[in-house]
Amino acid sequence: MTSGSTLNPSHVNKSSVNVLKVLSVFAQHNAEFGVADISRKLDISKNMAFRALKTLVEEGFLVRDASGSRYILGFRMLELLNPDFDDPDIQTLCREFMQKMHAVSGLTVALQIPVGFSHITIDGIESRRGKVLARVVRGISVPLHVSPGSRAILSFLKDEEIDSYIQQHQPLEAYTENTITDPEKLWDDIKLVRDSGYALGYQDHFLGVNGVAFPVLDIEQRPHGAITVVGPIEVISHEKFMLLIPQLKKIADELNSVTRFYHASPIFSHV
Repeated sequence: MTSGSTLNPSHVNKSSVNVLKVLSVFAQHNAEFGVADISRKLDISKNMAFRALKTLVEEGFLVRDASGSRYILGFRMLELLNPDFDDPDIQTLCREFMQKMHAVSGLTVALQIPVGFSHITIDGIESRRGKVLARVVRGISVPLHVSPGSRAILSFLKDEEIDSYIQQHQPLEAYTENTITDPEKLWDDIKLVRDSGYALGYQDHFLGVNGVAFPVLDIEQRPHGAITVVGPIEVISHEKFMLLIPQLKKIADELNSVTRFYHASPIFSHV
């Protein structure tokens, strides 16, 4: 007599095929999908799609996004890569997306990485719009509370790391009259950055410049760095900048779907 819990081999095979098909969808598109998306793409029931997704999450090949209703590739996908494949550097990973942001905005785009309690710019594309050129100044150390690029990095550190930064740098240095130097106001801004996914420039590093910065994150939401888009106020008003942000953030989200596969280096470990 056959046990009631024994599965039909054809059912097992069909489930396995669905799991592989679902994984293939994610690998081909490197995007996020929900149950309904997978159901439509593969012409299977939502129940079958959910079971396949659940299996892939349990095995680490997929993870749920923050909403819990959509799925993205997980770390175990790296096991399928060639073991001799070298992790690309962050500059190489970001360059294509920086070019996209430059094409969309026509503004200067720069890549910053954290170094200790500061950031430095390591790459950039300069704009030629207007009489004033927003230059990419490489290699200059900028404290983590100054500029949108700094705050895009600072906001995705652990709370205790941020507290340590503030305590060790009291009083916070002002680069312009708009630099955030009050710890409470800085924490308010950090919460805004975490909620929105970008840091606005307040002419806090340089006067006469509007800017926005997007964090570049790993799967644990730790910062690799930030990409900043800036332009002179005579070229890009605050209102025009706000209209650009959704397009720029979409590109930043695409970048983060790639950088999430690579662990961010520790910024400082003595906290």
